[in-house]
Amino acid sequence: MLEDIRESSVSPIQFDQIAERCSISQNHISACLGDLEKNLKQTETSKEKPHSKEPQEQDYCKFVRSYLHDLSETLRDLENLAGSRDAEPANTPALLLVGMQGTGKTHLFCDIAKHRVAEGYPTVLLLGQQFSNAEPWSQIILLSGLSADREQFLGALEAAAQATGVRALILIDALN
Repeated sequence: MLEDIRESSVSPIQFDQIAERCSISQNHISACLGDLEKNLKQTETSKEKPHSKEPQEQDYCKFVRSYLHDLSETLRDLENLAGSRDAEPANTPALLLVGMQGTGKTHLFCDIAKHRVAEGYPTVLLLGQQFSNAEPWSQIILLSGLSADREQFLGALEAAAQATGVRALILIDALN
C-alpha cells in the first residue's frame, strides 16, 4: 500500500545544498573571527596609547565574537543534520510510525490532524480498526465519505495540497 503513494508536487528539500552553504558560511565566519581577533589584540596592545579604542567598542567586538561563535556552532549542527539519516524522512512521501501500545501514537495523530485541519491543510485521519481485509483504497475513500475511485480521490487530495502549498496527509492509526 505504501508503494502506491505518488510523489508529492512539493519540492524536496535540497539537503546537500544546505550542507554546502553551511560549510561556506562557516568559512566566512572563520575569516571574520580571525579579523576580529586581530582587531581585539591590536586594541589590547595599544591600550596605553592615546588613540586606543573606546571600551564600548571592545565590548561590542567581544559581543560580535560571541555571536559569531554561536552562529558557527548552529551552522555546524545544521550541516550535520542535513548530512544525517535523520533528515531523510522530510523528503519521503510516506512514514511508518511504530511503537508499543499506549505510547501516544493515536494522540499524536489526532493532534497533528487537529492542527492541520485548523490551518486548512488537506488531512485525512482514519482508524485501523475501521478497516477489514478488503482492498484498502476503496475503504479509505468510503471512510472519507466520498464517492470516487482511487485516482479521483488522490487527484482531489493532490489539488487541495497544491492549493494550500503543503503536502496532503493521510494518517492511519493502528494499521496492524
